[in-house]
Amino acid sequence: LDQILIKLRSIFPSSNVHAISAIDGIGTESLVKELSSFLPESPPLYSSDALSDRPMRFFASEIIRGKLFTNTNKEIPYSSEVIMNSFHEKKNIIVLSATIIVMRESQKGIVIGKGGVMIKQIGCEAREELERFFGKRIHLDMNVDFKKDWRKNSTKLKEYGYFN
Repeated sequence: LDQILIKLRSIFPSSNVHAISAIDGIGTESLVKELSSFLPESPPLYSSDALSDRPMRFFASEIIRGKLFTNTNKEIPYSSEVIMNSFHEKKNIIVLSATIIVMRESQKGIVIGKGGVMIKQIGCEAREELERFFGKRIHLDMNVDFKKDWRKNSTKLKEYGYFN
């Protein structure tokens, strides 16, 4: 290690070289201190009570998506998406409409389930978690749509928020 440090210091004589181990946490404190000295001071970008820079629609879609995965186990790959069609917050209730997008027609049947049992289960569990998260009653309307190979379609990826 000493030979490597000597070599690096000869290549970059005007820079400080830090030997660190992120796994063991060795040397990281001095590296962070030095890097911090290069960062400009600025006022906070968000208020101190802001939980995230993501909109509430994002959290709602992720909660629904999580329930989709836990209820369908490995039958539905992680290549599904939940699109929030509407998010209307009222005094005592939030009214949500969401579409679960899958890549294959057969996956649509799995998500809906026989007689709608699976989509009902996903919806009930999602609504309960959404109510805990938002601290309000939730009215959740969900449907399922099939978009063939949407992950390979740049227009769909942009529409679903993967690109700006």
